[in-house]
Amino acid sequence: MASNRRGSAVGVALLGVWFGTLGGTPMAAQVAPDLGTAFDYAVLGTNGTPTSGTMTCTTSTINGNVGSTFNSMTNTGCTVTGTADTPVAASVVSDFTAAYSALDSANPTCDGAIPTTSTTVAPGVYCSAAGTTIGAGVILTLSGSATDVWIFKVGTSGFGALTGNSFQVVMAGGALPCNVYWRTAEAATVTASTFVGTVLAGTAFTATGGSFLGRAMASTDATVTSVAPMTFAGCLGPGTITVSKDFIPNSPASVAVSLTCTSGSVLATPLNASEASPAVFEIGGADPGVTCTATETVPAGYTADESSCLSVPLGGSCTITNSLDPVVVAVPTLSGWGLMLLAAVLGLLGLRMMRRRSA
Repeated sequence: MASNRRGSAVGVALLGVWFGTLGGTPMAAQVAPDLGTAFDYAVLGTNGTPTSGTMTCTTSTINGNVGSTFNSMTNTGCTVTGTADTPVAASVVSDFTAAYSALDSANPTCDGAIPTTSTTVAPGVYCSAAGTTIGAGVILTLSGSATDVWIFKVGTSGFGALTGNSFQVVMAGGALPCNVYWRTAEAATVTASTFVGTVLAGTAFTATGGSFLGRAMASTDATVTSVAPMTFAGCLGPGTITVSKDFIPNSPASVAVSLTCTSGSVLATPLNASEASPAVFEIGGADPGVTCTATETVPAGYTADESSCLSVPLGGSCTITNSLDPVVVAVPTLSGWGLMLLAAVLGLLGLRMMRRRSA
């Protein structure tokens, strides 16, 4: 697992800070947790000891890494594209526990109740004192930008589980799944739903059927059954990467710079990736430590030196240098018959010179 992706999807920075007008009091900004070494896991079963947190997967597809504090994973007909760490390092458990606590303590103010009917949800912190049930047909549309954060806290009184059955979470307006967090005082159970977000459950996590885009982390056991797929949701950005490049004379306008980054899904949007220099890329979301590599398509006869653009951090810059390929002059070669003819001509010339000398 790449260490440069460790950290939270947005870090511990305050995102989406704005000032309200109610009584002239600034509105509180939601604070995403620092997941630390737990960041790399799509599914994680833990136990604070750690001894017995388990990970059980049945007939599902998990696109990401899985782990547990138990010494094995129960896999029955599952496809896991990442690694399976059993047991995970003790630091993973402590980082999860710290993030679980911080998600609550850093967001003491609630902007409203957790919706249980279909509605559009603005960025903010939403709470329920006890358990929350979201029923069939409910669609929660999280509408905002790539830097907005949604936090749902279930059981702020210290008791309460999340139960979701056949509901949907939909992202809109550029909002990213990695900026959505669900914290439950007790269990989190999601059935036949289209779910989005990172779950940090106070006890067990269980997903059955449907699809899941995010992370599932449990203080005890994590169980995934017939989920297709369950996909890790990391983010890139926010920020820009600037690539300067030499002008290529008489090159077509289609010559462009492309960017690939060290996360599964590249969300880089070229603001100016044509022949003009510099080419600026805007990255959405947030992954502390993400790096990108820039490459350029050049016309025949030119070579691009991209060595300074192999691992550019977010907010960084690099330069691509273009050079004209050296002109290679072809030297004609003689065939075997040509060589024989040349030898004969030289021989005749030699004889002629010898006769002149002897005359």
